Amino acid sequence: MRVLTPERVDDALVRSGSLSEASRRLGIDRKTLYRYLRSRKYMQYKSEREDAMRRIMHERVCAMLSKVLDTLAELLICDDPRIRLRACEIILRIPLPSGANSADEMLIVE
Repeated sequence: MRVLTPERVDDALVRSGSLSEASRRLGIDRKTLYRYLRSRKYMQYKSEREDAMRRIMHERVCAMLSKVLDTLAELLICDDPRIRLRACEIILRIPLPSGANSADEMLIVE
């Protein structure tokens, strides 16, 4: 019998339409799979994978951020007032940098 690893379990889950099918692919009882999915080892693996995915997504968004802001800046000078207003709404939804309580504080140069 092959050792049950988080990677094998994830692979079986992705390739299967259900936990029952995944357990068949793994050659284990369905209850064993349920217990494994709640195990500390598997939960740690999933947490680390989710953290890694969040870091990758964050890096990708940060890499695109300057292009997004450039596009919004261009939309602020568009002839259509509805587009300018929409660009303003989007910009105003951007969270302030940590430590700044208002947009005025961001403008103050120390």
